[in-house]
This record gives sequence, structure tokens and C-alpha cells, in this order.
Amino acid sequence: DLLDKIMLQAEIQDIKANPDRDAECIVVEANVEKGLGTVATTLVQKGTLRVGDVFVAGETHGKVRALLSTSNNDRMKEVGPSTPVRVVG
Repeated sequence: DLLDKIMLQAEIQDIKANPDRDAECIVVEANVEKGLGTVATTLVQKGTLRVGDVFVAGETHGKVRALLSTSNNDRMKEVGPSTPVRVVG
């Protein structure tokens, strides 16, 4: 129900994110996973996040080594706005 209201407001106000820019994301949680290293679950707010992009999160920085789907761990090459993704880096 809440998602429907948000989608309706976004449609009425014509809210759109520009996918043709550097990505801005919010880190929801981060942890260390065996075999992967540091993994951060993020939500892309603006732009497109790609494997190989440089990231900064607080005092930490690095390079995106892999993008994994939050639902089934499939690897992705890039993700656009409003997409949840697990960032390995």
C-alpha cells in the first residue's frame, strides 16, 4: 500500500532520476563475507553504478569489483536508479 502511494506521487510529480551521470547511493548495511570480502547493500539514488567505478563511503574508498543482485546473487554489470544492489569492493 505504501509503495503504491509512493509510485502514485512520483508519477503525479513527474519525479525521475538521471541515469546518465555518476551514481549516488545510500549504504543500507555492510559486512564481511567469506570468499567475497567487504560487501555493502546499497540503493542507487541517482545515476548508474558500474563494475570498475570508484566509490567513497565515509572514510572508506575503493573500486567496485562486482555487483550482485539482492534477491538471487546474480552478477550484474551495471545498475540504474532506484535499484538495490550488493556492492563487492
